[in-house]
Amino acid sequence: MNELLITLWLLFAPVSSHESLPRAWGPEQATGRPDTRLAGDFPTAWASATEDDEEEWLELHYETAVTPAGIRIHESHKPGAVAVIFLFDEEGDSAEVFRGMDPTPRSAGKGVSLIPIHTDVKTRRVRIELKSKEVKGWNQIDAVGLHGVDGSLQWATTASSSSTYADLATPHELRSFKKKPASPSAELAFEEESPAETLFSSFVTLRRSGANKEGLQQLAAEILGLQRRGFSRRVRPDQGFSGRW
Repeated sequence: MNELLITLWLLFAPVSSHESLPRAWGPEQATGRPDTRLAGDFPTAWASATEDDEEEWLELHYETAVTPAGIRIHESHKPGAVAVIFLFDEEGDSAEVFRGMDPTPRSAGKGVSLIPIHTDVKTRRVRIELKSKEVKGWNQIDAVGLHGVDGSLQWATTASSSSTYADLATPHELRSFKKKPASPSAELAFEEESPAETLFSSFVTLRRSGANKEGLQQLAAEILGLQRRGFSRRVRPDQGFSGRW
């Protein structure tokens, strides 16, 4: 991992000895609000054990089961590897709700992938599968938000993963630390200015009002396309959809 960034983080990260604290690069780093402000290899985001050896997955659990309207994935280093998303109902049955190209391009330093979802399955559990072998480097995820049709936005309370660099890092790298609380207004300020974010908000509203399936699918395709075109990339309107439409 980046030794300079590790050193800087270890110097300035607050420490507490009175509570259970997340490990550097552990899946628990993907819980709570996003707090990795800069693009790069930082211990405040989840990282897999190896860069490109295996396909990886990250699973998030949330406090309240909701009918989902979308997933917000904050990718902080080597983005573009998100390939498949599954939701699980209260009985543990899975439903694939996304399969396709990550809307955050691989050429970006970091990004927020907004994935619109149209399903009536209530969920509090999300699984993200990554094409780690295809996107070189540690594909780090800082946080994953679950948007509900009711207008709610939850951040994960617990997380697990296929592997984590936390299991391989040195004791010096894994010094305990406390994540800094993030300001909701600050974390979303950039995204709220983007056309994709505006359309995503409209998608959530239309889901709540019971808009027809065809219209929602077209709007969802435009949301994904806008994110990709923001980096001079174009996709077919139907690219990136599968599952329960």
